[in-house]
This record gives sequence, structure tokens and C-alpha cells, in this order.
Amino acid sequence: MCEVGQFGPTLSSLLVLVILCTSWSDSSHHHVQSFPREFDFRYTSYEELSSMQQVFYIFHNDDLEGYVQLTVDMPRDQLLVGARGVLFRMSLDNLTVIQSVEWRSTEGTRMLCNNKGVDPSECYNFVRVLLVHEDQVITCGTNSYKPICTWRQPEDLSNITQEEGGIGFCPLNPNENSTSLMTTDGNFYSSTPVDITGRESLIYRIYGDRSQLRTLANSKWLNEPDFISSYEIGDFVYFFFREVAVEYINCGKRVYSRVARICKTDRGGNVVLEDKFTTYHKARMNCSLAGDYPFYFDEVQATHLLTTDNGDKFLYAIFTTPMNSIAGSAICMFNMTAFHTALTGPYKYQQNDRSVWEPYENLNPLIECPPDDTTNKRTADDSLLNKAEQQIMNAQEFQMMDLAVQPTTIQPALVGQNERWTHVVVDYVEGKHHSYKVIFLATATGNVRKITTIPDIRDTCLLEEIKVVPNGHHKPIKTLVIDKQVGAIFVVTHGSLIRIPLHRCERFTTRDLCLNAMDPYCGWNQAIDQCTTAPDGMPSLHYWEQAMTSCPVVEHPVDGWWSVWRQWSSCQQTVNDPAAGSCFCRTRSCDNPKPLYGGAECPGQNVEVVNCTMHGQWTDWTEWSVCSITCGFNGTRTRQRYCSNPPPKYGGNPCVGPTMDEGYCPGNPSCPEPPVDGGWAPWTEWAECSARCNGGIQSRRRACSSPDPERGGAPCEGNTDEWRMCNTYVCDELQRMTPWSPWFRINSTQTGAFEERFQFMCMANVPDVKQIKASHAKTHMRYCDYNSGDCYRPDDIRNLTQHGGWSPWSAFTKCTTYCGGGTQQRHRTCDSPQPFGSGQDCIGEAVETRTCHTHSCEGQWSCWSEYSACSVSCGRGTRVKVRKCRSPVPGSTYTLQCPGTHENVVMCYMYPCNDTYGWDEWSQWTPCSYDGIRFRHRSCHVIYPKPDQCQGQRMESMSCLDSDREVKVQSVIDRSGKEGPTYKFFHLIVVGSTAFVFGIMCTVGIYLCWKSCHSFRKLDLEKERKKNESKNNKSRKSSFASQLSLDFLTVNNKIYDCSTLPLPKERYMKRDNSFKKTSSQSMLRTDFSNFDL
Repeated sequence: MCEVGQFGPTLSSLLVLVILCTSWSDSSHHHVQSFPREFDFRYTSYEELSSMQQVFYIFHNDDLEGYVQLTVDMPRDQLLVGARGVLFRMSLDNLTVIQSVEWRSTEGTRMLCNNKGVDPSECYNFVRVLLVHEDQVITCGTNSYKPICTWRQPEDLSNITQEEGGIGFCPLNPNENSTSLMTTDGNFYSSTPVDITGRESLIYRIYGDRSQLRTLANSKWLNEPDFISSYEIGDFVYFFFREVAVEYINCGKRVYSRVARICKTDRGGNVVLEDKFTTYHKARMNCSLAGDYPFYFDEVQATHLLTTDNGDKFLYAIFTTPMNSIAGSAICMFNMTAFHTALTGPYKYQQNDRSVWEPYENLNPLIECPPDDTTNKRTADDSLLNKAEQQIMNAQEFQMMDLAVQPTTIQPALVGQNERWTHVVVDYVEGKHHSYKVIFLATATGNVRKITTIPDIRDTCLLEEIKVVPNGHHKPIKTLVIDKQVGAIFVVTHGSLIRIPLHRCERFTTRDLCLNAMDPYCGWNQAIDQCTTAPDGMPSLHYWEQAMTSCPVVEHPVDGWWSVWRQWSSCQQTVNDPAAGSCFCRTRSCDNPKPLYGGAECPGQNVEVVNCTMHGQWTDWTEWSVCSITCGFNGTRTRQRYCSNPPPKYGGNPCVGPTMDEGYCPGNPSCPEPPVDGGWAPWTEWAECSARCNGGIQSRRRACSSPDPERGGAPCEGNTDEWRMCNTYVCDELQRMTPWSPWFRINSTQTGAFEERFQFMCMANVPDVKQIKASHAKTHMRYCDYNSGDCYRPDDIRNLTQHGGWSPWSAFTKCTTYCGGGTQQRHRTCDSPQPFGSGQDCIGEAVETRTCHTHSCEGQWSCWSEYSACSVSCGRGTRVKVRKCRSPVPGSTYTLQCPGTHENVVMCYMYPCNDTYGWDEWSQWTPCSYDGIRFRHRSCHVIYPKPDQCQGQRMESMSCLDSDREVKVQSVIDRSGKEGPTYKFFHLIVVGSTAFVFGIMCTVGIYLCWKSCHSFRKLDLEKERKKNESKNNKSRKSSFASQLSLDFLTVNNKIYDCSTLPLPKERYMKRDNSFKKTSSQSMLRTDFSNFDL
């Protein structure tokens, strides 16, 4: 049940609507047009549009059905059109088709579509996405309820570079509203239904280098939306749609207009709102008639985003009343501040289904988008509630804003009474004194109107209205696109695409007509006396006139013109001639139209008279004609008269008497004898043919003698000789045999040879000897034996018998390889003797093969030599043993080197060199450190050593591995062959635990020793400092580095006594490393001391 209080706003709104519609109806009845509409230059009928083919270009095609997609591709100067099952590339200038590519559903896909029970007219591939991005064209089609998308080349739409499914790119149903957008950073956004019923609609970011996100399937996010448009503005993407209002709590449903905004850098949530938009907010758009009881135009139908020359952006939108209400439309204009104010204001929140919608403070408004950091996804369950995190946590709770987006003016920019508008585009024009926003809107009845607002009078004026469909054809406009650079708008209706120019200044032929049109595009160019646009785009030029002071002044002089002629009727002549009879007359009037506002009168007469009765009368005789002959006495001459003075008309009597008079010519002279022209005598007989066959020639002659030309007569015309072909039949062919040729040897054996001879036939077609042919007529063959000298015919050879015999074997060929196994061959022939007659062939093989060089291609090492003597006589040196790579077969060659090295080098240690002068004895080797190194050191007992004293190293290090070379490693299996003890998992646990405890104890011990050594170090330094102070007056030869080395030695002794200093392996493992490379011993000591400190 509805509460009584809830009827208040509904009844008041209905009352305002009824009053408004009544006022519209009354005003339309009482409005009187003072100027005939057919002469108003603002209106163009469909018939005029169709006839003006040089101004309006029309392209007809039956596939221009549904929501036809248009995209202007200016870089390539082409218009892309996506229709039902076909793609077009067209010229922007005249809609000439550059390319047509079919893109239809397969028969199988259409059959599946028909089985779904949908309307068969929907089972086609309707193109719903047609976008150009860089060098690719993205096209998506419904494909009989199985959407598909392709990426194509803009210069060749048949070249498909990529193809994938289109769910989420475009709707399944071709009648559903959807929008799509490719942002500048290459991400594809769509707002579309995603199921066959059209009830589940989502906003997607479905393609690009960013993660795929979508809106939540929740009525508070989207509730049965109809998507209108989408735009990329700054860091945001805006979507405009209308939907069933969830906040409308009265009975029934109410549709509101919405705008939704999403950040381009939105990365979604990690847990809450995973793969969903977290910056999605929406607000209501208000377009209403102001008053105590505002009247709302609730349903947005179309939008257009206008960017002015200074960068300001304005959104123009068409709003209408609901379809079940009285028709009404309005256009409201919004600036970007209005959107920002509403989308950063308080939320509209409903705690539960039983609660009312209330404002909720927005503590963290989304002023700007988060930074573009794709490696750090935003999360909604973080414990730190900073501004960004709190905003994400609210994303699931709050989507709708409390404030509505308000237009820039209190009243709509334009209101339409009793009609519905469907599309709108806007252009920004710089005029002589102001800038103007020109609106092009489409009505549901098929009209395109051009409207602007005059700033000085603040009035909206109709500039032009064009009918784009025939009268009586209710074909709504499906698409309306504007392109300022082209200077035209493109309109799509059922089966037609029309190009309409933004202006037609050239049709105003006078200055008054041009200025009175009040068209922001047009002005009077005094330099050429024509109505043009601003020259070179500069309206400030002094010779370009424009005076936008009012709406168009349509009252202009109209010249009068005649009406159609009335029917013929009988009338009397007004002449004083009793013989004159009656006439037929018809009249017309100068009222189609009448002359208006000083227009010219109709040219010509308003009465036409025909069929008046008139009797005929003769004219005077003409002069005599020239005599028929120039000489002689038989010539005649004539003269004439005519019955045309006047002629008999409409039943009048004809003239009486002859029309011609004839008489002899007087005074002609006698005629001289005439000339005689020549004449041909008969042809002679044909001469004998020049050939008996294969074609010859015959000729005949005639003479100009019958008669001969006389007294200047003309000679005969034609030829005196004539030729023709004869005996054209082919000559008979004659044949003759040649003698036998000598015998030729064609095949030889060891015992004989085969010989052959030939006989030929010569043929000629007489008489041309060049046509002589030669053909093989007969062949004889024989076999001649060398031994007997006898020759046999082939038939006789078969009766002879001789069996074949092998020749001796040849030597074996060279082996095919040097190693790894090759082959050798030897050969013999069956010619000792050859088989003859019925003899048998040789038995056995003609080729014998054997293997050779089967040894391995890889060399083999010889035994190691003994180690050489140590390379030094004292200290540490090296010993070397070597081996050679040899072939496994003596004297043979190998091709692969032996694996490994040919020498082995080991260290050797001799007695220390004699450099102990001034040194104390070496200390014992320290235990091995964890790096496998042990050390020993010695001290210089001379305080101030001379150059030949204390030479050599103060410390030596040695790898424990070198000392272990002589250690015997005992096998796990003892000498008696018995296996050692076996260990279980328990033993492993015990050993591991013990090692862990021992490691902790060692670590604590090392730390305590380090602390103790550090204390000793400080004490020794203090003693050394006092000792140095006591010797201040003595001269010293040693450097400060030498003193540091003494300190180091003392500390080092303590360190090794404590056994707590493991030195780095990489610095002290080898004697020839950093120590040996230092040239100065003092510097070595200084470095080592600093390291130790």
C-alpha cells in the first residue's frame, strides 16, 4: 500500500505536466505564420534534399540497419561505417565507397541463434564497436548472439590481425544500448549487457595493459541501465546512462539519468572488491523546469562533449519525459565543475532495505586519481586507515552521491513541446563579435535542426531544419556524428547514410539574405560580393560582415509566379469582322505565390487564346523563278502564292485558285554540242595461271574506248587491269628412296661389334623445293665377329651360344676414412668373354667391399711420467708430470683429442730459504680455521733492523689441504673386508643436537675471547704510547708503519693465543696474493695493522 503522503510529489508533477502540455497546445493553435513556410529558407524538405546531389550526398544500402557505427578517420581521410554484416571505408567528401568488406555470421551460428527463439531479424552480425586506435581498427559485432571482435588494418579492413570473443565488448542483442571507449593509454572500456536477456549489465575495463576490472553485479551499482555514452576526460572515464532509481521509494518505478566516474589508474582490490572498480561513483543528473514544483525531464537520451578553443569542456545532453507520458524534450548544458562538485560531495546511503536514503559525509573525497603504480595493488582490508585505504574500504559501501549534477543555467537551454529528440551534436563557432555554440539535434520524426543562442538577446533561434526521411515514413535517426574539420554532420537512417554540410552560405545570393540568415558560420564578403565563411578562419577581417542581432529574418522579397492554367472555354473575338468566328480561351493567376515583400510580378500573359475561326486569303505572286535550262527553247519558269494572308483557321474557308503559275522562258540562246565522257570496253579473257598448283595469279585488261572521252569529257573511273588467285590446291607429293648408307658401328665387345645401316625416303611438294622432307624409311643391323670375320643378322645371333666369363679383380680402392671404420672396393667385368647368343651371364658379384681403418678416432693417453724435481731449492715450488695423446694403433692417425690435460702440477716444499737473519724462530702452526687455513708467525728481535736484517714474511699461511696430502684415508671397510658400523636415525639426531649445543658454546667463547683481546689491545697501545714518549729525544730510522707492525705483532700474538680470530680466506689463503704484491714491507705492515684494528 502507498502512504497518503507519498502521493504529494507525484500528483504535483503530473499537474505541472498537464498545465505545461496545455500551454504548449494552446500556443500551437494560436500561432499564426506570417510568412509561407515553403518560402522560408530555414526549411528543407526531403524532396529538395534528394534533388540537391551536389550539396547533400546520400548513400543507400539495405544493411544500414540498427545502431550503425560511424568513425571519422581524419589521418587517412576516410569514414568508417559498421553496418549489418558489412564494413565500409568511404570518402569523407562525397561518401564514395573505397572498400566494402563483408563480415557476416556463419550459417551454423545463425541456425543456433534461431533455435534460441529470438526474432530472426536479430540473427545477424550487427557491428556495435568501431574504434580507431593508432594503426588498428577495433571492430566488434553481435554475431547472432555470439559476439566476436577483430583487430584490422585501417587501410585494408579485410586484413585481420587478431580475433577473439566479444562478450563484454558489445551486447548480445543488437537492440540493446551499449557504449565503448579506447583511452589514449590503450585501455578498452565498455558498458554493455552481458547476457541474452539484457538484464545483467556491467561496466568493463576488458582490454589493455592494465588489469581487467568491472562493476559489481548489484542493483546499487547498476539497476537495469540503458547506456548512452562514455568519454575520457583527464584522469577519469565518465559513463552516462539512465537506470531504474533504487532511491525512489514511492510506488512503481522511476527512471533517473546518471553519470558514473572511474579512475583510469584504478587497480581494484586484493581481497574486498577483487577485480572490481574501487573508484566507481555515480550521481543523478538534473534537467528540469524551475519553479515551486519543478518539472523533471528524467530520461537522458543522448550526449555530446564540446571542447572550446580555450580548452573548456561542456556536456550537452537531451532529456525526455518517460515513454508512457506526454512527449517532451529538453537540452541541458553542464560544465566539469558541476560533475566534480557532485562526485566529491556527500554520499547517499541506505543502511538496510527498511531504511530511508540519507546523506552520509564523505570524509575522503576522490579529488584526484591515485598514482599510476601498477606494482602496488590497492587493498580494502589494510589495518592502516589512511585516506586512500579508507576510500577503498568505503568503495563497497558507498557508490551513489547525494548531490545531483546541476546544469549551468536554471532553465534548460532548449525545450521541445510535444516531441521527442533522439540525438544531439554541438559545434563551437567564432563569429565577428561573439562566439556561438551551434546545436544540431535529431527528432523522432526524422528532422535535423540547427539551433543557436544569440548572446545579446539571450534567445534561442532556429537556423535550419532538414527533413532526412520522406513524409509519412517514421524512420527514426539512428546515428548522428559531427566532424568540424570535414565541415559536415553524418546522419544514418533506415537504409541511408546522409552527409549534411554544417553551413550553406552560398545559397544566400544577396547581402540582405546573407546577413538576415543570422547563421554564425556565414557573413558577407565584400571583397568578392559573396556570402562565405570567415576568410582563412579570421572573422575579424574588416571586409567580412556579420550582424548577429536577432533570430533569422525570414521575410524576404518573394517573386510572384503563375498558377496552373485553367480549363479551356469558348470566347468571342472583339474585331469588327463579320467573318470572324468564336475562339477557345484559358486563364491563369499570379498567386503561386503572390509577390511578397516587394517581389517581382509574374512574367508573361495571364490569358491564352486559341482556335479562332479565320477564312484564308492569297498573298501576292512571288517573282519568276530561274529558267529550267540555260540554253535552248524548251525551258520553263514558275511563280507561287500562298493562302496565308491570313490562313484559314479553326474551320475557316480555304483560298480559291492555283498556288503556282508556269510559263516558257523568253530569249534563251542556242545550246552548243555537249562533251562526251569516256566509257569502258568489255574485259578481255583471263590469262593462263602462273602456277599449276599451290596458288598462282591470273590477270585481264579493259580499255576506256566505249566511247573515248571527247570535247572535255571525263575519263573512265576505275582500273584498266584486274588480278585474281588461281590453282590454289596443294601440289601432289612425290617420293624417292635413297641408296643404303654405309655400315656404322654402334656397340663393341671384346669378340665383335654390332653395326647398323639406314635407307631414307625423300618427299617434296612441287614446285617449292624448300618444302623437301626427309623421313627414316628402313634400318638394317648385323653382328660381326672379330675372330672369324663373319657377320650375322640379329635373328641368326640367337642361335649361337657363348657363356660369359669374369675379368680379373682390380686393386682395392683407398679407404674412405682414416679412422672409425671405412670401406674399400674392387671391381671386375663380365667380358672374358662376354655372353653371346643364348649364353649365360657371369655368376657372382661385380663389386666386392671390405672394411678398413676400424680403430677409434679418439686418441689415448700414454702413462704418466714421473714427477719432476721441485722447481726451487728452498721454500715452496712445483713439481710436474706429463703424458702424451697417441693413436690406439701405431702408425695410424687419430682425429679427436684425448679428454683431459697433458700435465699435472703439484706444490712442493723445500727447506726454508736463508732469510732468518734478525728473526726469532717461527711459532707453531695454528689450528685450521673454518676456512681451511692455518698460520704461523715470527718476530724481528732487532728494534731498528738494517736493510739486510728481518727480510722475508712476518707471517705465513698454508692451506690445510696441502698439509693433508700425506694423510692416509682409511676406507669404510676395514682391512679384514668387514663393513664398518651402521648408523640409524637416532644416532643422527644425537649427533646433530650435540653439534648444535657445541656450536652455541663455541660462539659464546669466541665472543668472550674477542672482548678480552680487545681489552689487551687497548692496554698494549697505552704502554706503547708511554714508551714512545720516553724516547722523544732519540732519532729514529723506522717509519710509523714499522711501529704499527710491532703493535700488530703484539696484538696478533694475543689473538692467536686466544684462538678467536678467523681471518678471511680470500685475503690470506695464498702467500702470493695481497701480501706479495705490496712492494714495501712497511706498507704491508701498515695495511695489516689497520685491518687488524
